[in-house]
Amino acid sequence: MSGAPVGAAGAAASAGNGGTGGLGLGGAGAAGQGLGGAGAAGQTAGGAGTVGQGGASAPDAAVDGPSGADGGDGKVDAPADQTCAGSACTGLARGAHCTNSSQCGTGSCVEGVCCENKCASKCYSCVEVNTTQPDGTCAAVKAHTAHGADCTASPKSSCGTSGECDGLGGCLVWPANTICQTGVCAADGRSATRPSACNGAGSCVGSGWNQCIYYGCDTTVGDCRTSCATTADCQPPYHCLGDHTCGKAADGDVCVANEECVSGDCGGRCCPTTALNCTCPQPSANNLLTNAGFDTDVTTGWTAVIPPGTMHTVTWSTMDATNCSYSGSAQLFYDTTLPTYTPPAITQCVPVTAGMSYEFGFRIQSTCGNGWCTVNFFKASNCTGADVTESSDMPENGGTPFTDFMDSGPIVAPAEARGALLTCSTSAPYGGPTCATWFDEVYFSPSPHTY
Repeated sequence: MSGAPVGAAGAAASAGNGGTGGLGLGGAGAAGQGLGGAGAAGQTAGGAGTVGQGGASAPDAAVDGPSGADGGDGKVDAPADQTCAGSACTGLARGAHCTNSSQCGTGSCVEGVCCENKCASKCYSCVEVNTTQPDGTCAAVKAHTAHGADCTASPKSSCGTSGECDGLGGCLVWPANTICQTGVCAADGRSATRPSACNGAGSCVGSGWNQCIYYGCDTTVGDCRTSCATTADCQPPYHCLGDHTCGKAADGDVCVANEECVSGDCGGRCCPTTALNCTCPQPSANNLLTNAGFDTDVTTGWTAVIPPGTMHTVTWSTMDATNCSYSGSAQLFYDTTLPTYTPPAITQCVPVTAGMSYEFGFRIQSTCGNGWCTVNFFKASNCTGADVTESSDMPENGGTPFTDFMDSGPIVAPAEARGALLTCSTSAPYGGPTCATWFDEVYFSPSPHTY
């Protein structure tokens, strides 16, 4: 007699446990076959099922059925980037680093972090460095911050978008007063079409024209200057004053015309009153020497030569050959307290052209002795190295007041000459331990001579 039907397979237990074997109803019960439970999402796969219980024999069965085999392992492991609580599982938390949206509980991976939403609007971001909000929070990008290709960087001349976000989810335009079109100076430099500027709302707006009254027009910006470095930065007849403003020349300043002076009286220098002698002769353009009239100093253009170990001096003096109130002369002081036969001197080097005829001269005053000037020609334009030839000395007896001009007559520069060194000095004193000699209105010019 055949046995009862085999026992049914044990039902799946909770995750990780095998099912229990069914009971046999007759005969030898078939082994209960438990299957391991499938691991729930977010957990490790379930373990093997427990052994199924053998089916009980029917009254007329010979033996009970055998025990069921172990249940199988759980089907799969839960994904490593998910977490679970019991059987409930979610993705990565907001703000966690991610590479794709399937990893995130929110379903959105944006800019490398799990974001609360897709955050796809222009100038919005889920990254704290762009918004100052925590990673994973979709917020407006900070003002003056570029964000990918959200905002086009247009040229300033368009006054359009600058390429940066505005902090409110939009794009910034070039700010007000940004120059969008440069100005242009008029040909005479006395007026300018002023630069145009952005209005902060996307438009380039002109600002009219400007009349340059005191200052010249600056061609680099196309507008009138507002300060000066030299008189060339000012409109004639104004001068660049000590505070870098353009105005009338003060008393004592070098001038060419009366209208340049505050006083309205120019005699080479501006004069405060006609009682003073303001007829200060100025060197002509042909005079190659710098500071030939010693108006304010003896150092500009000239080199003082004082033998070491002597008491000699070279200084600027207010004594002037034309008694000009705003000029002076070079004073060479010879002191024999420490005996020496080398007098003090002043020198200046000028470039020359070989074969050209030149003349030099000066005015002199002295308390004793003589004064003299001489010229040496050099192959080098800076008067260094060996000299080519030396002209004859031109001595002049000292006395008071200043002598008239003493002129050397024509001197032709040698074929190899490129530079000429003018030296003026004084001789040893006669009848005393000291001697003062003054030089003024010195010249070295192409023939015919001119101061």
